[in-house]
Amino acid sequence: MLTLFTELIIVMAWMILETFFPQLLSRQWRLAFMGATVWLAIDLILHKKKVAEDYHFMRTQPKQWLLHLWKEWGEPLIFAFALAFFIRTFLLGPYKIPTGSMIPTFMIGDRIFVDKVTYRFRPPGRGDVAMILGILLE
Repeated sequence: MLTLFTELIIVMAWMILETFFPQLLSRQWRLAFMGATVWLAIDLILHKKKVAEDYHFMRTQPKQWLLHLWKEWGEPLIFAFALAFFIRTFLLGPYKIPTGSMIPTFMIGDRIFVDKVTYRFRPPGRGDVAMILGILLE
């Protein structure tokens, strides 16, 4: 169950975007935000006792509530960002093919993931595609 705070932020973002920037929202985003609003309404109805307890906890013990919020959201997000940074830096990375030098294997604009580990343990073999990052000269 998402926390009430998160659900309210989602709904408020939808209301702000719908009010001030209606041209930015595609049909899929509108449906997604409407689904989040319905989810919030159902969540409030089904878990109103839990929501009331959370609200009471927030109002009576704000420091413990913030610690609980940090343990529930802050630590997992920091861990996820650190893990994503490690994976993108050392294991694999996404790249976009900018030119047609690899046609027909890769077309211009193709997106690929490049393995950054394999060639540390063995040399490239016949048929392998190697990516060499160049320097742009202006």
